[in-house]
Amino acid sequence: MQCLFKCVSLSLIAAVAASTHVLKELTSRPKLVLGLDGTIYSTMHEFHRHLEDINRQYLMECFASCFAENQQAAISDNYVRDFHPLLVGMTCNSDQSLGGYDEYVKQRVDYESLKTSDKLIDCLQNSNADIIVFTELGLLHAQQVLFRLGIQGFVHQIVYRDFANTEACAKPEQEAYQQLQKSLAVETKNMYFVDADLKSAEIAQSLGWNILQVQNVDGQDSHSASIPWAKSIRQAFPNIF
Repeated sequence: MQCLFKCVSLSLIAAVAASTHVLKELTSRPKLVLGLDGTIYSTMHEFHRHLEDINRQYLMECFASCFAENQQAAISDNYVRDFHPLLVGMTCNSDQSLGGYDEYVKQRVDYESLKTSDKLIDCLQNSNADIIVFTELGLLHAQQVLFRLGIQGFVHQIVYRDFANTEACAKPEQEAYQQLQKSLAVETKNMYFVDADLKSAEIAQSLGWNILQVQNVDGQDSHSASIPWAKSIRQAFPNIF
């Protein structure tokens, strides 16, 4: 594992900006940056657990040879936080390429369980901000999620991880947040960030962004894409509603 993390450190030093997919031209309005998985749909949704299983399978199938048997359990337990550095490190130390990740997910993930969210649509439709989706996963995955939830028409940009480029930084690396704000050419006071992940929210807060770290409700219907922050975001960010 020592070689793996050494490689990860080197890759972060040489990091370049995350990739951006433009859907609509940016305006002079504030920017509302949204996390993707577990944020614009609940972590309680069955789809979230399904995606976790697919990502575990990908790590095991592509890179199991990099780990002893007793280390594979740790990957299974901690892969959500470590998913990106694990992928980068294992690519550096093997002949595997990450370029196939998007296709792997496309062939295996069942996106049909995600349904249109009226509350989310209403929330984004009534915001006075440009909408940026900020994800640590790939573009094809993000596009499918946005399409299934019926909100792709409200999103200006998708900032995503190009898995084929091991030098590119990505969420949740702090540099990715800094580069995102720089690319948006917006003052810190006009950066608004919503994410379910505490670490991501803390990084955004350390940069001076306005943050809303959302929590999912235990016992929520596993078939519902309902989000608990559709109301609280208006209270947290009244300037953009």
